[in-house]
Amino acid sequence: MSNPATYSWQQAYLAAVLETDNNLMPLRIYEALAAIEQRLLSAMDPTEQQAVDDAQTGLLTLKAERVAEGMGAIREGRPSEETC
Repeated sequence: MSNPATYSWQQAYLAAVLETDNNLMPLRIYEALAAIEQRLLSAMDPTEQQAVDDAQTGLLTLKAERVAEGMGAIREGRPSEETC
């Protein structure tokens, strides 16, 4: 079995996906999306394009679920719950 290709934006993506601190998560997501946007400035093969599309979808979902959840908990004056 061969290892999947490693792309320049993946380190930032993994940092966002694996972040457990709700205070740092928005920054990690922003950094990952910025790294992906930078990569989109150049041509890429279909395999990486699919990986980018999947990563963007995942990051936007993570942002909607985790970051919004954390902000709601802050507005309500209660600590946010970790959900993973």
